[in-house]
Amino acid sequence: MDFDFSRYPYKDIFPEEIKSDLVYDYVRPKDYEQGKIEKVDGEILYDFGVESIGFFTIEACGKGEITLDYGEWLDEMFDRHEETIPCWYIPPIDKISVDSKDFVEVGIGKRRAFRFLRIRADGEIKIKEPKLKTVEARKPFKGTFYCSDQRINDLYEIAKRTTRICMQDFVEDGVKRDGLCWITDTREGMICNYATFGNVDIVKKSLVYFIRTMKEDGWISTSGTIGGAHQHPSNIDYMFDFVTKKSVDGTPEFYRDCGEIYYVPYQADFLGMAYEYYQYSGDKEFLKKIWKFVKKGAEYACKLTDEQIATCHFPIQEKRNRPLTDNLCDIGSVASSLVYGLKDYVKLCKIFGSEEDVKAVLPAIDRYSKKAFEYMDDQGRMFRDCDEEKVYSPTAQSLMFLSGLISKEDYMKALKKMPKETTAYPDQGLAKQWIVRALCEAGYLEEAYKWIKEEWGALLDCGYTTCIERWDIEDMEDTLIFTPLSACHAWSATPSYFLIRYVLGVQIVDDGCTKIRIKPNLFNLKYAMGSVPTPKGLIKVKIHNGKLEYSVPEGIEVVE
Repeated sequence: MDFDFSRYPYKDIFPEEIKSDLVYDYVRPKDYEQGKIEKVDGEILYDFGVESIGFFTIEACGKGEITLDYGEWLDEMFDRHEETIPCWYIPPIDKISVDSKDFVEVGIGKRRAFRFLRIRADGEIKIKEPKLKTVEARKPFKGTFYCSDQRINDLYEIAKRTTRICMQDFVEDGVKRDGLCWITDTREGMICNYATFGNVDIVKKSLVYFIRTMKEDGWISTSGTIGGAHQHPSNIDYMFDFVTKKSVDGTPEFYRDCGEIYYVPYQADFLGMAYEYYQYSGDKEFLKKIWKFVKKGAEYACKLTDEQIATCHFPIQEKRNRPLTDNLCDIGSVASSLVYGLKDYVKLCKIFGSEEDVKAVLPAIDRYSKKAFEYMDDQGRMFRDCDEEKVYSPTAQSLMFLSGLISKEDYMKALKKMPKETTAYPDQGLAKQWIVRALCEAGYLEEAYKWIKEEWGALLDCGYTTCIERWDIEDMEDTLIFTPLSACHAWSATPSYFLIRYVLGVQIVDDGCTKIRIKPNLFNLKYAMGSVPTPKGLIKVKIHNGKLEYSVPEGIEVVE
């Protein structure tokens, strides 16, 4: 039975905004062997050097079958740890039949994301070097960052590469896996995009996809699947066809109700994403165009029940006696995120709405604020609501500060008072990004800088070329065996925007980047330089020997 789209009145709205601007290029393996595969267990392993995404082909001749295994990290192709694979996902293993005396180009015609490629053959087959036709969204600018510490430069590069790869026809969640467009992933990825590429078109497109999933009452699905933001089955065939709601080639169903999943924080993030788009772009025309839908989404966010707020729970996971938390998995975090999103909406109301629109949301802001404070102990520490023992949440604490509910002094005081043994570790890149953002906004830049070096430095030490979905620096071995893990996830690309905003010190003062502030912080670096995209062009900054030099495009004013 085909999926019933009738419940979604806006599913085809704004078709003019849904246009692709993709670019393609060919890349070849970094290291490779050429030879003859004559036995069933014969194989060749290729390393493309970095995570890549695109359409793979290879020249082959002979008779037999080629089996292709893919890996974002080396061991993923050899040990899939079947016990950790959930029912909604199966890693792709592709097979190609060959029967030709002459070399012919063969492939699967489907998109794959990987770094390592393992080719196995059954029969007598010769192959030539494989190639990958990469695909990504066109980037209007290419921001840069370089400093005296090569390790920091490497952190910037893996974060920038992560952002670039995830920017496809829309912002994708887990390019080797989902191929979907999720609100929160998109919002966090776009913060990194603004700092590195300045691609506003892909943000507009993503906002439209989310609006297309809106129900008449304003409730927005967590992903833009219903609106057309998916890769199934045209590009990705190893999961689930979200259009027909049928499995493809016998693979397991992925999220039986995907496209109709509703998380309260994602509703709030839709509002925050709309505001941040305007803050960066200054695009009044587009915001006017979608304003009634932004307003409708805010109106629904104002009338959520306590039961709805309490439905975003993930249980504590014990890994070597460290309690882990997922993103926004407690009522304190959810309530704080609603306050944060509605306050961003209020800022938009002062431009596109009215005083009546502002007044309409104030009672909800007050109600959600009180709800958040219910999960703060007598020492000002936020704790989770879904555990038998009291487990503290740095993510909730950060959102409390970002939503303006506690002072920066109280924020840091509470973080320092959280005992390690009963504090939920933020293993997802999303949660880590919220904490970095809060530390920076509170002015604790040294702490944020140290956290960036430690947390993301662990990825470099493990040889990752992109930022992964979730990781625990005290147990990276456990991270690596979690097969459904995405090793290229834009919500984890935090170093890209941190190094631009808080090392080079380029920050937006007025919407549309018409006014900016440049206040660099070198920490222990000897020098730093870079270029920062804006809607008006590139800002160039250099700090060396205590001297700040910069140039800005016409139409941008640098203020104190």
